[in-house]
Amino acid sequence: MAKEWPPYEALLSEPGPPAWFSIWWFLWILSSIAGNISFRLSFAEKVPEDTATVISIVASALSIMAAVFAYLVVAGIDKRQEETSAKLKLGKEPLPPPPNPPMWRSSEA
Repeated sequence: MAKEWPPYEALLSEPGPPAWFSIWWFLWILSSIAGNISFRLSFAEKVPEDTATVISIVASALSIMAAVFAYLVVAGIDKRQEETSAKLKLGKEPLPPPPNPPMWRSSEA
């Protein structure tokens, strides 16, 4: 019976996460580590200010690259969901109308 359920069929046909997922995850981890190092170096008195600034710039660049790949991951997931919805013909039937709003009656004594 579960095999006849449309979401179960879609689950079986999906190949896995989008191709960009691993790259995004790797960049996100690197940007988090670089940001942490940059934060700690900003409080260290023995570290030159230029070094802390360069590491901060690298952390920001990694974050921007991770954001671009996050967008690609979400776009890939959205594309797959749209394709699966089209295959299963979901959303082709009209939805029932929404219920009427509640009627509040004032209570007069």
